[in-house]
Amino acid sequence: MKPALLLLLIATTATAGTLLDDVRTAELGRRYDDELFRRAAASPDAAVRAAVARAGGQLRDERAVAWLLPLTRDEVGRVRRTALFALGQIGGDAILLPLRESLPTLARHDLPHALEAIGKSRDARGVATIVTYLSHRDPETRAQAALALFRIGDATAVTELTNQLARERDANARWTLVYACFRLLRTEAQKSDAAVPVDEAWQRILAPSLEPSRPFHERVFAARALGATRGAERWIAPLLADPDARVRIAALRGLAFAAPKEHAKAVAALLSDENTMVRDTAMDLFERWGKPAYEAFWTQVPAARDAAFALRVYRFEQSHAPDLQRLPPTGDRAAYEEFRCEAKELPRLAEIKTIRGLRALAEACGREEVEGKTARATLETLLQHEDMTVRVMAVGAVAARGWKDAAPALLASARSARGPDASDVRMEVAGALAELGVADAWLEDAALDPVFMVRDAARAAMKKLSMKVPPKRAPPGFRLHGMDAAAVWREARTLVGARVVVETSRGTMTLVLLPDEAPAHCVNFARLVSDGFYDGKRWHRVVPNFVIQGGCPRGDGWGGPGYTVPDEIGTRPYVRGTVGMPKAGDDTGGCQLFITHLPTPHLDGRYTVFAQVVQGMDVIDRMRVGDTIKRATLDVRR
Repeated sequence: MKPALLLLLIATTATAGTLLDDVRTAELGRRYDDELFRRAAASPDAAVRAAVARAGGQLRDERAVAWLLPLTRDEVGRVRRTALFALGQIGGDAILLPLRESLPTLARHDLPHALEAIGKSRDARGVATIVTYLSHRDPETRAQAALALFRIGDATAVTELTNQLARERDANARWTLVYACFRLLRTEAQKSDAAVPVDEAWQRILAPSLEPSRPFHERVFAARALGATRGAERWIAPLLADPDARVRIAALRGLAFAAPKEHAKAVAALLSDENTMVRDTAMDLFERWGKPAYEAFWTQVPAARDAAFALRVYRFEQSHAPDLQRLPPTGDRAAYEEFRCEAKELPRLAEIKTIRGLRALAEACGREEVEGKTARATLETLLQHEDMTVRVMAVGAVAARGWKDAAPALLASARSARGPDASDVRMEVAGALAELGVADAWLEDAALDPVFMVRDAARAAMKKLSMKVPPKRAPPGFRLHGMDAAAVWREARTLVGARVVVETSRGTMTLVLLPDEAPAHCVNFARLVSDGFYDGKRWHRVVPNFVIQGGCPRGDGWGGPGYTVPDEIGTRPYVRGTVGMPKAGDDTGGCQLFITHLPTPHLDGRYTVFAQVVQGMDVIDRMRVGDTIKRATLDVRR
């Protein structure tokens, strides 16, 4: 190669490298730089164009639409698809018409991404366009068309979905069609708290998806879809005896709108099921049904396998037969204290010994039936409690009671709630002041709080109270474990192929990290694992047929590491065994993690994916609340 050409290549590569670093720094620092992003979008380097398309999706600024739309016609497929995803994250009228018009010209591999973006617009004007792609020759396009219809949320699309389901032969497209029906029908049923009247032909089309030969997630979604329709019990009730516990759970949930007198005895039998989650779900159903199901419940009162479940049984009995002479279980003190706080005559504050009990006490004091003087004194004490989650509940209770003259106590709680770990209190107080109509100067300070969520809450409160809102200040530069954005990306490259082995009280699972998808999350997770952060932590949340969640330093879902990690939401979907980052709002990730039991498309484009389980899914299926992470170790494969 001639020296002049070599020098030009070196200069071009260096320029692209600098531009790439600048784009990544702006993305992680949540700083929209229109001039920088337009230069990057016009770069001859495909890696830079892909990076800026990704940044557009992370920042979700409408100004990005102007330079993202040309990238949907880029010569490199990765750039096109990232740009389409980014447009879906931005949404709104600015993207709907251009994407609808471009559909006939898109390549087969790009079409599903465009349909996903149109679905995320949540604009009913996109329904007619999407429906035409339900019968497309490409099964992935048909699948994404179904999911796009669920995202828009128009229940009238169920007719078209079931028509396609009747002739669908592709397994992946089938379950997405069933899933879309489930989400749309359930939403309609929840609006009126009653099953949706449908044509019986719909039910007959959905029923084959319940057959044992179908994948378990398709069976689960079909049971939930049918359960939202009127007269579907004949399809669902037989599943209560299914050998797969996951299907039994789906059947129980599918009976939520059923008449208790017809199915209560069969459900009562599952109160003694060998599977904990089946028992708990059966108890959920009895609590929903209430008094009409009590007689059947009483004929088959289950044996108390654990204190928490026994307490639920006791609560149900006391609600419908208060003269019953039985003592409540005392093995789970926190659960028992929660139960006591539900009574109209509250226990004294000194009698409550657990954080869960104190939260329940604060919540109970927010109810109108509780005597005001007692509730007021209790809440003013709890507003200064050392546990910030107790304070949050107390702030909410004061707001619920409408006690405007309690604002000084709220402000004192906020002023003493310092640091990032107490930001929830400051945020809650800002909202409470707005609700109570108290325009205090503290909000001006809160609008400049180091934590952006507090700033946003304070600014929203000031706007509601007609106070002068200060201009937004520039976001601070990105730092994570002492590293800037470029350093995080460099360390992320060392984690390609890295695995984390998680030993739990139920067995061992292995996760593979995805640093190309979520570099900051992977670097953060790897650092925490290497420091032994997760050793001994609990799985504090288990929702059957959905997720397990753990890694909270408090063990209850309220804790974090003392800093936040910005969202890195990408194109990878949530499938069975996907590891995601829980959050309390945009860019609030930290140390917790959740793992999905089955595909969950409603999480796609909303939560960061940073790892995938490659071994040990049976361990995740067996996980229960209170199980522990014994040890997590990082295996970096060079």
